[in-house]
Amino acid sequence: MGSKKENVYSFRRTYEDQEAIVTCGRLFTSIYPGLNLADGRWEDLSVKVINSGNYQDIFTGREITINNEVPVKELFSPFPVSVIIKK
Repeated sequence: MGSKKENVYSFRRTYEDQEAIVTCGRLFTSIYPGLNLADGRWEDLSVKVINSGNYQDIFTGREITINNEVPVKELFSPFPVSVIIKK
């Protein structure tokens, strides 16, 4: 959801009681001339999540509490890709 939704790709995978959500940026040069990824252009974007709850980012180890949707700027901190797993 948001004005730059064409610049984000996200999908969910489940296996038995496990769940992962993968989110990545795309078409960066259309919104980031010079590839300055830190200037806040993800501000109004969010990803809807089916199962609210606690997730863990597999790259950073940080925990994220999600209630129906999560801001892309939170997922893309510190880099523009995220894989989170439900705890």
